[in-house]
Amino acid sequence: MINLVPDILSEIMSRLPPNINQKFTFAQVSRYWREVALQDHLFWSSFTGGPTKQECYRVPMLLEHCGNAPLHVELHLNSGHIVDWHADALKALVPYATRIETLALRFWVYSTYSLPDSTTGPLLNSGLEFPALRTLRLEGPTWGRRPSLFFSAPGLRTLDVERFTVEPASWRTILQPSLETIRMHEAPGVGIQAILDVFERCPNATSIALDAGGGYDTEHEDEFFEAFRRQRPLAPALRELKLGTSNPDLGRILKAAFSDVVLPVLSACLYNSDVDVLSEALLPGVGPLVYFELASGAQVVELRDDAGLIRRFECWNDDSSFEMDWTWDYLCEHYNLHKTVREIRTAHWEDLADAVERIPPQLPDGITFVYPSHWHMRWPLSAGEEDQENEDITKTLSIAGLSRIEFVPDADFVGDCPQMVLKTVLCVLAHIESLPGRDIKVCIHGGILLTADSEVDALEVFRAAVLQKTWTMCSQCLERRLH
Repeated sequence: MINLVPDILSEIMSRLPPNINQKFTFAQVSRYWREVALQDHLFWSSFTGGPTKQECYRVPMLLEHCGNAPLHVELHLNSGHIVDWHADALKALVPYATRIETLALRFWVYSTYSLPDSTTGPLLNSGLEFPALRTLRLEGPTWGRRPSLFFSAPGLRTLDVERFTVEPASWRTILQPSLETIRMHEAPGVGIQAILDVFERCPNATSIALDAGGGYDTEHEDEFFEAFRRQRPLAPALRELKLGTSNPDLGRILKAAFSDVVLPVLSACLYNSDVDVLSEALLPGVGPLVYFELASGAQVVELRDDAGLIRRFECWNDDSSFEMDWTWDYLCEHYNLHKTVREIRTAHWEDLADAVERIPPQLPDGITFVYPSHWHMRWPLSAGEEDQENEDITKTLSIAGLSRIEFVPDADFVGDCPQMVLKTVLCVLAHIESLPGRDIKVCIHGGILLTADSEVDALEVFRAAVLQKTWTMCSQCLERRLH
């Protein structure tokens, strides 16, 4: 393998992970491999690394070997007692700022420390210009002071910044007309004026997410929001918007900025789960609601209308959540959710059973219920682990127009190899009321059913359970071939 022709060896190099240490390990296999590697500038120009001292000290060596190739850099830097090598790695990038196309930096510090200005300042807060930069992703430390930003990137397309401070004076150097995706999360300095600046200065932005991580200044008079109405058009290419605001500001911003526009995707995040505030701000212009989802953590409610418009209610207070009974009742009472809903998705079984018993869905047919199951990663599971999820399934779910039941992995629990316990599936089916003569399809979306014996046996038990209920398996489950 050492005698591979240069073209084949270069092809292998292009497919290697971009980890810094792995690049140097490859180049040290033999003198021939080292010569080929040193002649390939692209091999050295894209790299990921950190937080080790060795990787950080190798950054200048990488830059020396990259020739004039465009740079794609990703560094994960931890700061504790010793931060010198992290600062040195970032300072090494400064002379190459004009060639950086992708820059992704993630910082983490111990709770008793702060990220010093000397670490991030020379690269990110000294007024540098990045003429080639297209993608910037920054994640500041959870603890301590938020580092500041001051730079310019006239061709920037993606700006994704979390836990960094952007001073008002810096916005006009950072916000460029070329921006297409903007996300600012827990970013002090993102106030009402900053929101207006984003809408006004970024006409090509298709996705904007702004969150001050603590609420915006609410002392502005109503006249201040007229600036949103006077500036037209505001972000004409915008398709997806998410705002994290204080309650009084949410409705005023949306009403002033988008009174004449109905965005395809609109989300809002408040401190508390204020369904009334969120619905009044997000649902004007939306048609009949056909999709309802309450996420497993109860921090997010997603609604969709019959035209495909998406609305998400979120709250960032961990002590606050969307209660199924209040949320369902409110949306049914004020927006007739029960009359139009065609898909219900939630893992909150008992609360949903109570809610639909009080206000049942009224469509006579065509309703889908999706149960996000806590699919597991290992097998076999102990009896206690199998039963843990099923403890919350005691009440019978009765939906007269039910025509399909789907089992999907819960986004909060699924891993790389989703596996579902057969016992959970059977428990769910046993607690769903099926009407005589109704054809109800059951789908496990290709999930691997686990049982004490084999998956083949589990699938046969699953099929038998479906037949006993006079239900039918979906075509995908019937055609599935076990390996």
